[in-house]
Amino acid sequence: MRSSRIIALGLTFLIGLFLPACGGGGSSNNNNNTTALGITSTNLPQATINLPYTFVFQAAGGSGTYTWSISAGTLPPGLTFSGSTAVLGGTPTMAGTFNFTVQVTDTPGNNATQAETLVVGGAIGIQCKSCLANAPMLTLPSGKPNVPYTANFAAVGGISPYTWCVQETSGTCDNGSGGALPAGLTISSSTGTISGTPTTPAAPTTFTIQATDSENPPSKGTAQITISIFGVTTMSLPAGEIYVP
Repeated sequence: MRSSRIIALGLTFLIGLFLPACGGGGSSNNNNNTTALGITSTNLPQATINLPYTFVFQAAGGSGTYTWSISAGTLPPGLTFSGSTAVLGGTPTMAGTFNFTVQVTDTPGNNATQAETLVVGGAIGIQCKSCLANAPMLTLPSGKPNVPYTANFAAVGGISPYTWCVQETSGTCDNGSGGALPAGLTISSSTGTISGTPTTPAAPTTFTIQATDSENPPSKGTAQITISIFGVTTMSLPAGEIYVP
């Protein structure tokens, strides 16, 4: 009887040593495997005024369902933020640099924030440096066949450098040699200068010039320009006689 009590006490002692080691260790490992909640989205792509914009924020860690919000700062006018889908979207209506803070919350109530900066580029405007001052529309001075011709343009707004082209009837935008400009004239893609030597007369021709800036995504601006190439040919008239029609 005495030996049975000794064996029972020994087993109880061993079980007491084993259970804390197993139970405590398992609980600790589960907590250590939980990743801290954080926002993984960085470097917002630039937006452009009057063009649709969409960006989806991403988070990692935490547990359960994420809930999103803007905890500080101001979004660009025209953009909204979804607390359930983390989608920043809309059409910005004002150019500028906008600073705000995005916050994500998981089911247990853990929070993570991240400061964001979104640049909204302005619309591109085109200035015709060589156009006639009093013309009802953007009209270039007339050119002449076989006489060198130059016309200068400039872009404002957006981010330089700009890329220039002329819209063709086919839908492409190139240097104008596809028929949009009078024969012999082309536009420089880097400077926006139309130059060359017209080869044939051309009636008043209206074309669309386009400037694209270096934003991401890029902004574009267009303007309609009119040009004429007048040619005068000297001819010898037959002699006339007095009092004869």
